Amino acid sequence: MFVGQGEDVFKIPAVIAIGKAHGKSAAQVALRWLVQQNISAVTAAHNPAYIAEDSEEPSAPQATAIS
Repeated sequence: MFVGQGEDVFKIPAVIAIGKAHGKSAAQVALRWLVQQNISAVTAAHNPAYIAEDSEEPSAPQATAIS
């Protein structure tokens, strides 16, 4: 199964593990993966703290573990 086909990306063990290894949230890992795949992403965050978190330039997680 590919990510996005009925699976909650924030519950995928690889996404959680990469986030923990880099001190990032699962959302940040997912956003980074999308950017690395040249896919635009728009978040639905309304909380200023989440908006700031989503805007951070995350370290380079192992995107191949998600694909």
